[in-house]
Amino acid sequence: MATYYVGLDVHSRQSTFVVEDAAGKVVAQGEVPTTPAGFSGLVATHGLAPRTQVALPTVVVPPPFRLLGTPYAG
Repeated sequence: MATYYVGLDVHSRQSTFVVEDAAGKVVAQGEVPTTPAGFSGLVATHGLAPRTQVALPTVVVPPPFRLLGTPYAG
């Protein structure tokens, strides 16, 4: 079975994905519903093996709106 890596950007209704092979070549990309059925379809459609590595973006939560008396400017 081929080795694939998945990048996944999860949102409330639709999630965007990219599938790359071991050489880094994009073999698939698109969107799936953010539901168990949507993710199961992604796995089945692209023949992803159990324990396929998935990368997710991280979210930085800003500090409280005031830091040292200065309004947070974002």
